[in-house]
Amino acid sequence: MTFFLKLFIAFVLVGINNSCTQAGNNRIYFPASKMTGVNFKPTFPNVFVGIPRDLYIVENNLMILDEYEGKQLTLVDLNKPSNVQRLGTKGQGPNDFLRISNLSYNPQNGTLHVFDEYARRQSSYSVKDRKVVFNDANLRKKTLLENTIYNVIPFGDLFVTNGNFDGKQFALLNEKAEVVEKFGIFPGNKDAINTGVAFYLLNQNRLVVNPQETHFAAAGFMNDHLVFYGKKGDSVEKLKEYFNYDTEATPSVRDQGKGKLYGYSENENTMRAYIDVYATETHLYALYLGLSNADLQKGGNSPCYILKFDWNGNFISGYKSDVLLLSFAVDETNGKIYAATRPSIDSESILVECCFE
Repeated sequence: MTFFLKLFIAFVLVGINNSCTQAGNNRIYFPASKMTGVNFKPTFPNVFVGIPRDLYIVENNLMILDEYEGKQLTLVDLNKPSNVQRLGTKGQGPNDFLRISNLSYNPQNGTLHVFDEYARRQSSYSVKDRKVVFNDANLRKKTLLENTIYNVIPFGDLFVTNGNFDGKQFALLNEKAEVVEKFGIFPGNKDAINTGVAFYLLNQNRLVVNPQETHFAAAGFMNDHLVFYGKKGDSVEKLKEYFNYDTEATPSVRDQGKGKLYGYSENENTMRAYIDVYATETHLYALYLGLSNADLQKGGNSPCYILKFDWNGNFISGYKSDVLLLSFAVDETNGKIYAATRPSIDSESILVECCFE
């Protein structure tokens, strides 16, 4: 969530779908009749957090990706919330991490995958008796992926990653970080496609794999683009795609020493679409905003939405929250959604929860 959260907090603190429901200033392209209001309330008052970047449910623990007191993860036992652990030491030791950017958990084999974006290293650990411990005894394997840039998530025997691969949005990698397959054409404006990394930054997306590692989805942060893929033999196939608008931003590429500096510039009409995504074994949940920078700067109460899909990409239902959420996790077993929010630009982040059906 590296790019996404920094940008979002700065302003807060297969069918093509063309119908739009206006809710306040939000643009939402899924039927309001399938949205249920949910009431988030503060939870875990004794758990102090910094700026949570992601939340996960791992064996009845709430795992919070959040740099706090020299650790990068906070673990709350949902059976006994007073039991709180801080783990993921920041450092260069054998089981330390420079910066954890994403995690994924496979409950079928009890494996937690941790990706260190600065070290470009994927580490896989066994989770035994609901305990998460980063040590050599629980380490299953480490894989260096030095030639990759963005999200890297295990996908069966391979890895799936996002970026700009000769104009394609995604790639499958082997354990040597060699590209096995490039795929995915961005359906919107492709005028800047030859700017390489800048084109990806302009159309950056959140990438998430289901726990069984058979399907994945990608959701655009600034453009309204959501796409689903599934395994097909040794390859993948696109299952469903939603696209409603391009982002309004300008890519840039500048020389810097012997290399290039890639970026983009925004304006008041630049949108915030999908803020976060969360995978369970049966569903993909997407946290959707649909507001422009100008809307965010006005302040006030604007709802956000948690959209629910099956892994074939079919929209099922959604939940409307009047609390502006930054990240979230869904506990389908116990019917709860946990999230992080920031009540005001001057306040600390807090954890909230709600019940859902």
